Amino acid sequence: MFILAVLVVGNYDLFIGNEANRIRPGVTVGPIEASGKTTDEVTNELRQFLSGYQLTFVTDSGNQSIGPFVDDSQNLIDFNVQTAVDAAYGVGRHRNTVVAVAQRFGASLFGTNISVPYSLNEDAIIDELENRFGSLVSPAENASLRIVVNDDDSFDIEVLPEKDGVNFDSDSLLAETRDRLRGLSTQSVKLSVDFEEPDLSSDELEPLVETTKKILERAPQPVTAKELSWIISRRQLADWVVPMPDARGHWSIALDNNRMAKHLEAYTSAISIEPQDAIFEMGEDGRVARFTPGIDGEKLDLPAAIALLEDAFLNAGDEDTHTIDLPVTVAEPAVTTASSNEFGIRELLGVGESNFRGSPSNRRHNIKTGADSLNGILVPPGEEFSLITSLGSIDGEHGYLEELVIKQNETKPEFGGGLCQIGTTTFRAVMNSGLPVTERRNHSYRVSYYERDGDGNYIGPGLDATIYDPWPDFKFKNDTAGHVLIQTAIDGDRLSFYFWGTDDGRKAEKGEVSIWNVEDPPPRKEIYTTALEPGKVKCTEHPHPSASTVFTYTVTYPDGEVKEEKIYSYYKPWQEVCAVGVTAEELAQKEAEAAAAEAGETEPTQVIPDGSGIEEAEG
Repeated sequence: MFILAVLVVGNYDLFIGNEANRIRPGVTVGPIEASGKTTDEVTNELRQFLSGYQLTFVTDSGNQSIGPFVDDSQNLIDFNVQTAVDAAYGVGRHRNTVVAVAQRFGASLFGTNISVPYSLNEDAIIDELENRFGSLVSPAENASLRIVVNDDDSFDIEVLPEKDGVNFDSDSLLAETRDRLRGLSTQSVKLSVDFEEPDLSSDELEPLVETTKKILERAPQPVTAKELSWIISRRQLADWVVPMPDARGHWSIALDNNRMAKHLEAYTSAISIEPQDAIFEMGEDGRVARFTPGIDGEKLDLPAAIALLEDAFLNAGDEDTHTIDLPVTVAEPAVTTASSNEFGIRELLGVGESNFRGSPSNRRHNIKTGADSLNGILVPPGEEFSLITSLGSIDGEHGYLEELVIKQNETKPEFGGGLCQIGTTTFRAVMNSGLPVTERRNHSYRVSYYERDGDGNYIGPGLDATIYDPWPDFKFKNDTAGHVLIQTAIDGDRLSFYFWGTDDGRKAEKGEVSIWNVEDPPPRKEIYTTALEPGKVKCTEHPHPSASTVFTYTVTYPDGEVKEEKIYSYYKPWQEVCAVGVTAEELAQKEAEAAAAEAGETEPTQVIPDGSGIEEAEG
């Protein structure tokens, strides 16, 4: 009959469709009957019950109720309703059919009650009851030291006697409270009051007065933390001095670490620097849209500082007081540069800088356009980087402006004048990062823009790189283990390229530039044109002496391998070239004179420069 009952009860509930989304018969959640109800119905009923639930505590002089506990600000008791309802719904729905049938049978015959899980803040409950029944309790007070520091830094120490007290029997109080919460019972909790003895008597404290005197005599104490300096006064030290027991219950004089921490944090807040999290965001074009490296902060090493002061005041001998230098430690950001990305962008490998002071507006615009087009590029490990390819189309559609240049016997505008500033800055960043240069060509003549450092100071020739679509190009190889991120920035006349990646410990050195073969430029050349107003002169090229240069580029790798390369440059002497505005009649006459000169009849009146790249023509 028992086996038959199990089968009947189990199978009845197992195949009834209208029970599929309802809690099984015989299940209760706390005081709520849950049989046949949906989880939402039980949740609502349980929350409604808890909205009026209170705990009542009774004493001989009256009672006090605490609750309901729906306000998080009370921070006393937190009920987890959802967990209880989920557990109730799971009764009889075990994945093992035999277990599921047994659960349904047990619930149907004997009932199953699900307790509502809760968390109890024991200290907060006791504090609340002490506030409510303050007249009934008077906690015991330990013997204490009363220290008065006078204006002349003398001091007096008095031992204040201990006091007996009465207080709640907290163990029984908490045990009964948990029992009521377990079943959400409304039965009152009886509060009992016990006699309470102090932990420290005046007889135990009296022998510690001499130790206290010695400690106070070690103040005032000068301290420093970085550029800050101040004095820990005797009055301040007296506020820190407290009796404290050790693990075996033996009392000694100690310093209150919490009070010390507040004092130190208040004084050193001025030198604290908050760390900044790294930001790394990829754009849809495959470039890095936003990158900010993580920045370490600085803060006082509070545990070490407290330990130093404790040692100075509690353990020091009778030697003269010396200044204590409190340690400052690094505060790392929560998101470091390394953890912000998967490309190996961790450290700054190198920086390249140049200065374009004196550039006309169109040239400045083109430099910014080129720099912006390179910002955020990632160069994968093992890949050769081409500057011309990365810049893309150099035309008006891509934001470049025209600059007049003398090219192929005439004055005409071309797009992209100024991009050799980009090539030169990239070249310098590559060398400072220790990366191998695979293609580089210097300018045909010396250009003043490229003989300056980022601050605009003169550094001489030999550190430039010219580019022109489709040739010459500037190329380098990323032979590091991670990607190389290129970031560009313009600050006034300074152009800066930052190379970020994985620093493998290589060291790059650029030797002194040797210069020889310096010759003066030829006389000025003039080209006559109707593109300018008659009489107007526009000099597009300035005279430059020739020069030959060389320097040694050395890279030392972590395994000891050293690679040296001689970087040569030759700049031919370059004449000043000016376009002179003339009328059509004057131009015809000049052309006739030129033709006669070519026939050997007269001396030429003008000299046409050879065709050259836009940067070489523009200078």
